[in-house]
Amino acid sequence: MLNYLKKGVKLAVAFMMVLVTFTIPNSVYAASSTLPVVDINAKSRKEIVATVVMPGEYDSPGFTVDLGYDSDALELVNADILEEIYSISPSGKKVPAFVMSADHEVGIVHMTCIATYNLEKKSDGYTVIVATFSLKDGKQLSDNSIKLKNFGVSAEDGKSEIISSATDKEIINSECSHSQTSTKVIKKASCTQKGQEDVVCEICGHVISTKEYEKLPHTFGKWETTKEPTCEETGTSERKCTVCGKAETKEIAALGHDFGEAVVTKEPTCVETGVKTRTCKNCGKEIYEDIPTVDHTYGEWKTAKASTCEEKGTEERKCSVCGKTETRETAALGHDFGKAVVTKEPTCVEKGVKTQTCKHCGKEITEEIPTVDHKFGAWKTAKPATCEEKGTEERKCSVCGKTETRETAALGHDYGEAVVTKEPTCTETGVKTKTCKHCGKEITEVIPTVDHKFGAWTTAKAASCEEKGTEERKCSVCGKTETRETAALGHDYGEAVVTKEPTCTETGVKTQTCKHCDKEITEEIPATGHKFGEWKVTKEATETEEGSKERECTVCGEKEVMAIAKKEATPVTPVTPDKPATKPTDNKTNQTTNNKNNSAKKDNTVKTGDDTNELVYGLCASESIVLAAFLYVVGKRREILNK
Repeated sequence: MLNYLKKGVKLAVAFMMVLVTFTIPNSVYAASSTLPVVDINAKSRKEIVATVVMPGEYDSPGFTVDLGYDSDALELVNADILEEIYSISPSGKKVPAFVMSADHEVGIVHMTCIATYNLEKKSDGYTVIVATFSLKDGKQLSDNSIKLKNFGVSAEDGKSEIISSATDKEIINSECSHSQTSTKVIKKASCTQKGQEDVVCEICGHVISTKEYEKLPHTFGKWETTKEPTCEETGTSERKCTVCGKAETKEIAALGHDFGEAVVTKEPTCVETGVKTRTCKNCGKEIYEDIPTVDHTYGEWKTAKASTCEEKGTEERKCSVCGKTETRETAALGHDFGKAVVTKEPTCVEKGVKTQTCKHCGKEITEEIPTVDHKFGAWKTAKPATCEEKGTEERKCSVCGKTETRETAALGHDYGEAVVTKEPTCTETGVKTKTCKHCGKEITEVIPTVDHKFGAWTTAKAASCEEKGTEERKCSVCGKTETRETAALGHDYGEAVVTKEPTCTETGVKTQTCKHCDKEITEEIPATGHKFGEWKVTKEATETEEGSKERECTVCGEKEVMAIAKKEATPVTPVTPDKPATKPTDNKTNQTTNNKNNSAKKDNTVKTGDDTNELVYGLCASESIVLAAFLYVVGKRREILNK
């Protein structure tokens, strides 16, 4: 019998695992309310906390998640699994969900949640796993040290997934305190490379800071001559680094020539340069220097061509050594003109002439004398000016008879005072006329019309409550009529009178009547609404059927009916198969009583003492034990939370 019971327990657990497999999707990921989030906080090498938050905004009856970690680098110290999760029944009641967890498999912390209904929604998600790790000696955190191996959120139908690790990816937020660091020499400084030291976090391997060292100087030996310098060419010397063998070369300056004093090797003349020579004491190289030619030995200057008033002359001199002739110009003498003499007098029509003569060559030059002014007489009127036209005047030169003419300004009209030649009326303009004193020309000016002489306003159409009226007045001179509107009187409504009383379901009416035109306006009175009495139960609720209750309006008698929810079922106490229950006759009696009380309800209670197979007993009992234990744990947790 005990073996059957053990087999039954194993079958029950296997059944629950199969249910999990078909009900929960294998993977999901969330950020905030849509994806799984893994927050990694590395406080020290001995305390690395990974927190897994599953999304809490989906319509889902469960989820599963596997937190994976690198077991070669990390050791699991502790894993806290969220055990209290609720689903919400259609009536709004919280129902505990079933939670399974496991951390015995190396490298994985597992958590599965199954519920009868959709899980309670949480905007900040479910913190389902809080795992603490420590780093093994010589190991550091990497991007793949902690991540979700598998996750999934089940859809409402329990057959598909809303999100999963097969199609989505979790969000990983990693934070390290960098509380444990060490200094590592990356490369030593030498004469060929710079040095580098890094301060590295011993937890995550992050380089906190880097320090660079400059190259070391070369260790050179003594300078050695590799090429001797000459007078004109440089030499070279070389030295080598005793560490890396790098060679450094420098130039040795050329010695330069050592020339002695210059010796005249050719004397200069007035036509050829001379030569000086210097010789190097070291290599015998010669350099030469020209000696400039000496000056010619010229005699006195002699006239070769005499100068005139307008042409230059020339002078010559000759070298007594080489016979070279040198020539130069002498300036022209220039004319010497005397005073100008008037050779032709000017008139008012012709210019005059002045003449000057050179004392040396007799050349003459002339100069014009400008014409003199005309000798005009007085101005005389040639054409008199009128009011509107200009006139002309003339004068004549007494020498040449030339006539000069000019215009005189028009006199302009001289109008007198304006005279009214036509009086204005209320329909026609008037006229004013002015006449010129010189030529008799007339100009006219319009006089505006005068205002109408209207009488008093009289009523043409009386105003009503809704329509405007009109008034008229007439001019006593021309008979013109002018019209204007008068404002409508407007309605004068009296007090409102109730013409229809309101009821529980129908509105009433208030009416107002105008005192002038008897027009009516109406206003709606709201329905009073039902006045219900107390609720009366007409049908009691049972565990299988809803009940009902009603109440009646005291005014119109209308009834209102409301359903009463079913009663909650009483939990069944599990029966242990290996202990005898009550006598068969008692079971039959109870069964008969239950059938009488509720003929529609079927009795599924297992009756002891019959011939049913013991394996079935064990399976049923195992499932009852698991369910009872689960309800017991949930009840205890509620008691603790309430305290």
